[in-house]
Amino acid sequence: MKYISIKNWQKFQHYKDRCPPWIKLHRDLLRDYDFLCLQDASKLQLMLLWLLASQMNNKIPADDNFIKTQIGIHGDLSIKELKDKGFIYDASDMLAECKQSAIGETETETETETDAGKGTSIASYLKSNIPDEVLPISWGEIAYEITEWDDSKIDLEWDKFKDYWKATTKNRIKKDWLATWRNWCRNNKERKFKNG
Repeated sequence: MKYISIKNWQKFQHYKDRCPPWIKLHRDLLRDYDFLCLQDASKLQLMLLWLLASQMNNKIPADDNFIKTQIGIHGDLSIKELKDKGFIYDASDMLAECKQSAIGETETETETETDAGKGTSIASYLKSNIPDEVLPISWGEIAYEITEWDDSKIDLEWDKFKDYWKATTKNRIKKDWLATWRNWCRNNKERKFKNG
């Protein structure tokens, strides 16, 4: 049987649960020229294929009728366009060659994963100056888990966090910026709780 897969799936969607209830949709997609050049129907199909890939361990049978049924598309599929643009690829030959450890993700692996196309690993934030990057996706998820802030509040707090540490002359180098960010979120939540 032939299969298709989503290109760079592990880079953008990394989970401990291999059949997650949701997937990440990165806002940088709005700046991705190749994605913006897709036909509207192809954009929708690609996002639905991402959902399907999350449920099938990124191994989707290359059967148009099966795919259409699974993602609820009644018209033509845009598989050729998505392949031509590099969003999906024929995985039939590659699957036999690939070997993956059956051991689950460890905490160390999640701390060193590259974040959403930025090319900057979280490990590089450790023992360094304040990051001058956009908020890493996983750090935004941590902020949400701690505080339940919405995306705009998380972005605002990230900007405040960076400005605070850039403006100070002491303690600009931290052993662990992720721990500093978690404390920032917890302290903010505590202040909100104390103030009613």
